[in-house]
Amino acid sequence: MRKEKYRTTYNAQIELPTLVDVVFLLLVFFLCTLTTAGKEEKTPAPPSDLDLPRTQEQISPLNDSVLETLLIHIVNLDEQGGKAIYFLWPDSDRSRTEKQAIDEINRQLRAQPPDSQYYAEIRDVPAFLKTIRKDRPNRSAATIESNLTRYITNMIDPSMGMTPIEVRAVRNTEFGLINYFFNLCNEITDDPSVNPVHMLSFRVLTS
Repeated sequence: MRKEKYRTTYNAQIELPTLVDVVFLLLVFFLCTLTTAGKEEKTPAPPSDLDLPRTQEQISPLNDSVLETLLIHIVNLDEQGGKAIYFLWPDSDRSRTEKQAIDEINRQLRAQPPDSQYYAEIRDVPAFLKTIRKDRPNRSAATIESNLTRYITNMIDPSMGMTPIEVRAVRNTEFGLINYFFNLCNEITDDPSVNPVHMLSFRVLTS
């Protein structure tokens, strides 16, 4: 006897109100996400909070090495972040050592009245950088510019090949101050009659 097979038919239906609710919720989700993402902005750190990048080349503050080029020595002036800047010049026969140069500057500063054309103090570095940007030079800026201009103009000999200027600074020296030295050297050597500075090297003091 033959058995008949019966097929069961299911009618799949999607309820329209439920589909509308899902689409609406997705639309609200994406709108809220786009609005929030548009309002997020990264705020860069203020220049005064920037620190110098770490480097593998660290040296002791001063030694008995003979000065071969201009050495700009930057140390802490006080606990408030002030900076003392020494300009250690080589002598004509290249026999003066780093310690001899800074000892001579310190003797000049102990004199009455204390004065040295190779020393500058910056008690408030951020305020100093603001005055420089507004073209309002002060005594410290004049000393810095005078040393760099005189050295680049009178002491650099193109026949010697590479003519670097060296900067040594404590780690907490503001990046803006180092950048000021870079820009100043560029401005001075923009004059075609001035000998170029081939390299401005930078080192971090260990203490």
